[in-house]
Amino acid sequence: MEKAVIVGKCPICGGNVFENTRNYGCGNWKTKGCKFVIWKEIAGAEITPEIAHELLENGATTETLKFHSRKTGHDFEAGLALDADGQIKFTFPPRKDEDAE
Repeated sequence: MEKAVIVGKCPICGGNVFENTRNYGCGNWKTKGCKFVIWKEIAGAEITPEIAHELLENGATTETLKFHSRKTGHDFEAGLALDADGQIKFTFPPRKDEDAE
């Protein structure tokens, strides 16, 4: 039997977050009903164990990732961050035209 890989601590309940087949989920989902999860694919971008660990450890990623919006059909770059409720949100770098000011 393979040993479960812990990628970090749950931002909601403090339990261990384990790597599963399709996601990184809180180990307290059975005992405490914690619903925290990071999907291994978000908007077409692969979320590696390293990215999941950084998100859990720091609350945000330092690098941007390439995503694809099914709604608009466009690709975009963004970082990921956890909000106060443990939900994953996109963080956008400043626009290039804003850098020129």
